[in-house]
Amino acid sequence: MTAKAASCEEYGCPLWDADGDPIDMTDVAHSWGIFDATKLILEIPLRDGLEHIVVAQRLGLEGSSLSTARYVWKAAVMLCNFFSHCMTSEDGADHPIKAVEVGAGTGICAVALARCLGGSCEVVATDLAMALPLLRDSVARNMLEVSVSCQELDWEQPQGSPTLMEARLVFGSDLLDLQCGLPLLFKLMRTACQNGAMVVLAYEHRISKREIHAALTDGLSSTDGNIPWVELRNGCWNDSGIALDPVDDNLSIYIMGDLAAHVSTEGPLGRLSKLVQKCMAFPEACQNASRSKGA
Repeated sequence: MTAKAASCEEYGCPLWDADGDPIDMTDVAHSWGIFDATKLILEIPLRDGLEHIVVAQRLGLEGSSLSTARYVWKAAVMLCNFFSHCMTSEDGADHPIKAVEVGAGTGICAVALARCLGGSCEVVATDLAMALPLLRDSVARNMLEVSVSCQELDWEQPQGSPTLMEARLVFGSDLLDLQCGLPLLFKLMRTACQNGAMVVLAYEHRISKREIHAALTDGLSSTDGNIPWVELRNGCWNDSGIALDPVDDNLSIYIMGDLAAHVSTEGPLGRLSKLVQKCMAFPEACQNASRSKGA
C-alpha cells in the first residue's frame, strides 16, 4: 500500500479522535492508501480500544447519483463516535436488537455500531441498488470483526420492508440534505417510530437550523400524531450525559421516537434514552421540538 497524505478538505472527510478533536492528517498519513486509483482506504479509530474501521471510498464519480454515497463525511464520523459513547457490547449481549442504517453509503456507521454492540445484535446496512457494490466492499473489509448484512431498501414502501419493520434502531448520516427525498425520508422515519423504533440521524448543517427544525417538526407530524425529536449538539454529550463545549456547532445528532417508552428499559435503547434525557437538562447542549419554534 502506498501511503498518501491528504487534507481533510480534499476528500470531504476530516478525521476526529475519540474526544472529538480534529486529527492532523500529516500525523496519520499511514492510514491512507490508494489501491486501484478509484478506492481510498480510511481507518477511523473508536474509543475504548475498539479496533479501526477500514472503509472503501470511491473517487471520480462527481456529478453522478453516487457522488455523496462514495465518501465518508464528517457527520458519519461523529455518529461513529456517538455510538462508541452510548452503546456497549454488554447491552447488546443482554438485550439484542435489530438496527438498520438507511442511506448507508460506505457503511461506516453500520460497521461502527456492530463493533460497539457486539455479535448478538443484527445490524443491516441499506441503500439504493446502485450503491450496494461499494457498500458491500466496505463491509466485507471488516467481516472478520463484525457481522453486517447489506440490503436494498425502498424508501417509497417502508411498510413493505420486513427489515425496517423489525428494526428497533434506525440510523443514518447526512440524509437531511436530500431535498427531493425528504418526504420519503420523513415517511420512513414516521413508520419506524410508530412501529416502536428509535431513529438517530447525524447531520452537518448546510442550511440554517431553523429550516431543519421546521422541516423536522412538519415532516414528523401526521394524523396519527406527532413524532417527538431532540437535537444533541456535537461535543455536548459523553458517557454520563454531561454537557460539554460544542466541538462544531454545525454538527448535530437528531434523535426521534418515544424516549419515555425506552428510558426505563435495559439494553441499547434504554442506555441511549437515558443519555438523551440527561443532555436535555442543558439547553446549550440540546434542542427539542417543543423549543424549536423559537430557535
